[in-house]
Amino acid sequence: MAREKEETKRTEVIDMIKKKKKVKINIEEPIAPVIKIETVDFASKGKVGAKVQIVEFADYQCPHCQHAAQTLKPVIEKYKDQIHFVYVDFPINPSGISRLVARGAQCAGQQNKFWEFHYMAFDKQQTLGTASSEEFAKALKLDEAKFKECYSSKWSEELVEKGRKEGERIGVSGTPSIFINGRRYSGAHEGAEFISAIEKELKASS
Repeated sequence: MAREKEETKRTEVIDMIKKKKKVKINIEEPIAPVIKIETVDFASKGKVGAKVQIVEFADYQCPHCQHAAQTLKPVIEKYKDQIHFVYVDFPINPSGISRLVARGAQCAGQQNKFWEFHYMAFDKQQTLGTASSEEFAKALKLDEAKFKECYSSKWSEELVEKGRKEGERIGVSGTPSIFINGRRYSGAHEGAEFISAIEKELKASS
C-alpha cells in the first residue's frame, strides 16, 4: 500500500513538472523482468495457457485492492478465454480479518462459489469482521456443515499461507501487486489501462 502511494505521488510530480516546465523526459521506462509465479491451487478464471496471464496478489481489507477488483471484473469478462486470471491471497492487514475472509473464500471455492464470495467480500469491505465468512456463506446458501468443516481445517489456512509465501518469494511487499505475463504491472488500476496492457500482450504474442 505504501509502495502504491509513493508511485502515485511520483507520477503526479513528474506530470506537474512536465506541464509547468515543459520538460520532456527521454529516459524510457525500464522493462520489468519476467518472473515465474507458482499458480497451482489458486483460484482462477479464463483459460489455462491463454496468451495473457494476469496474477493478482491482494488483501480483502485493502482499499486499492477493492478498486482493482471492481475494475478488473468487467475486463476479465470482456476477454474471457483470451486471458487467464489468477487471484492469490496476500493478507497483510494487521487485524487478521483479511486472512479469515481469505480462508472463507477458499472454502466457498470447494462449493464452486469462490468468485461470488470473493466479490461479496470486496463489496462489503467496510464492514468486514471476524464473523463475515460465516455470514457470506449463509448469504450464498452454501452447505453450512461442509463450510464450517473446511473453515476450521488446516487446509484453508495452509492454502492462504501458501499464497503469502509465494508473494514474498517473488518480492511482493504491498497490495495489490499485479503481474501480466510474469512482469510486474505498474500502470494505473483503471479499465482502459488494463485493456491497453492486455492488448499489447495479445499483439506481441500473435
